[in-house]
Amino acid sequence: MRAAANIKRASVRDQQEVLLNELQSENAALRSELAKVKRENEALKREVVQAEQSAPVSPTASTRSSSPSVRIKGVRISTGPPPALAAPPAATGQTKREPVVVQAHNLRSMVEKIVEAAGSSEAEAQTVAANLVLSNLKGHDSHGVGYLPRYIKGCVAGLIQQDATAEVVSDAPTMVLLDGHVGFGQSLGKQAMALGIPKALEHGVAVVGIRNSHHLARIGAWAEQCADAGLISVHFTNVAGHDPLVAPHLGSDARLGTNPFTVGFPGENGEHIVLDYATSELALGKVREAMARGEPVKDGVLLDKHGQPTNDSRCLPPNDGALLPAAGHKGYSLALMCELIGAAVTGGYTIEPAHPRHDSIIVNSMTSLIFSPAKLAGAPNYE
Repeated sequence: MRAAANIKRASVRDQQEVLLNELQSENAALRSELAKVKRENEALKREVVQAEQSAPVSPTASTRSSSPSVRIKGVRISTGPPPALAAPPAATGQTKREPVVVQAHNLRSMVEKIVEAAGSSEAEAQTVAANLVLSNLKGHDSHGVGYLPRYIKGCVAGLIQQDATAEVVSDAPTMVLLDGHVGFGQSLGKQAMALGIPKALEHGVAVVGIRNSHHLARIGAWAEQCADAGLISVHFTNVAGHDPLVAPHLGSDARLGTNPFTVGFPGENGEHIVLDYATSELALGKVREAMARGEPVKDGVLLDKHGQPTNDSRCLPPNDGALLPAAGHKGYSLALMCELIGAAVTGGYTIEPAHPRHDSIIVNSMTSLIFSPAKLAGAPNYE
């Protein structure tokens, strides 16, 4: 039986490698096509500049609020100058790169195929893809498809439990605790909120804990799920499963994760108010975005590997630097509360070195407080 199981696993790995090789070939072709598009774009840029120089300028005309762009074969590429940094730091020698915008449905389809090729079911692949692309569409590229390569590494290494169903560890009328066993957070987060929302609607309040989920991605999505049901929610989330990323206030090396804090307040017609931010000055994904664009970061975001302040986005934690906490001691203190309430209380992995660490995964534990404003103060007051 053990030999048969080993053969089956080897066969699955072979299939995954074949599919991944096919996707890599497609990706190489896409890069070649993109290079061609960029060459065409350079010619179009020159035409735009010539047209603008020859066009009459109104003495009352104001500076354009957005850069001109062109669309070629579903790809929109800016033809205007890149936006200026809000607070330009000292030069770091990085090369800036032009942004590329693709159609959302094409991106979603590609992500689905990649996740499914890595071993997930079609349904899970669709859930993961929809969540990541929606983050991009909401302007949070830091929690979008940029995480996909890391996800695939975790899948190939067997560190992410694909198609996992959350295990109910304990259940009570107003509380539930789940264990995600490092399954995809896009699926597990939705499952957790789906268990907590009915409790809050019936009893007015619910406390939901989920421990050891793989990356729960943009936590605001779970606040929005609660808000869609007319509920307020507060979420304490820790970030573990890999080396720490954030230095303590006045510290010189990383000791905590980026531990996000999230609050959701329901609004009419889905126009909710959502507070959702990392307790570091910038989320790691946003530093990664700046590095990918070849741009520096503002002051007060990063330390280099020697513990010195830097604007160089290539000093990416955990190996080449550390993030600084938001608002000094305040962000650090809130990060500590997220670590305690999100992970220590639920029994999840903390950043403590005794817990498993691997650079291909992100492990989140989260405690969510969900309550009904209508039951607390009455519908007229709430509305």
